[in-house]
Amino acid sequence: MMTLNSLNQIIDAASDKTLYIRWSRGPAMDRKHGKSRDQVSGQYHSGLSAQAVRADNPKLLAKMLQEYSFLRCKDPRIYCWIFSGEQNGTDSDGAPTIDAETIVPVGRISDALIAKCSEYNDAYWVWARKGFDSSAEANIDTLFAAVMRHGTEEAE
Repeated sequence: MMTLNSLNQIIDAASDKTLYIRWSRGPAMDRKHGKSRDQVSGQYHSGLSAQAVRADNPKLLAKMLQEYSFLRCKDPRIYCWIFSGEQNGTDSDGAPTIDAETIVPVGRISDALIAKCSEYNDAYWVWARKGFDSSAEANIDTLFAAVMRHGTEEAE
């Protein structure tokens, strides 16, 4: 599977089709299991829980990519990847569920991009807890610019 090193790669890939973000052991394991399980109720969903890629909102996309990185504490083999597939319902949180038989992998998100997204997200929430203090806004913008440059020739 191709490694995706920049937000622009993801945004470009999502320009003509709906793509999804998922944290798991990858497509082979997901096809084998076929469905996600609600961690609170134990109920199975109609397919694999995922998040739709928000190519129209890069700042939100950066936050979404790292949102489930805590799952690596549970299993270090889990990683973030992007794919297309057919939605067959929603999970208990209202997120799309995807028919496991229809998934087509696009790429695995690099650990370095996840780290950049996490750095931005962590700083964003510190800023939010401080009431969006205008004196810190430039730092948030600088961190997001670094996320956007990450993995591009400009950043190398």
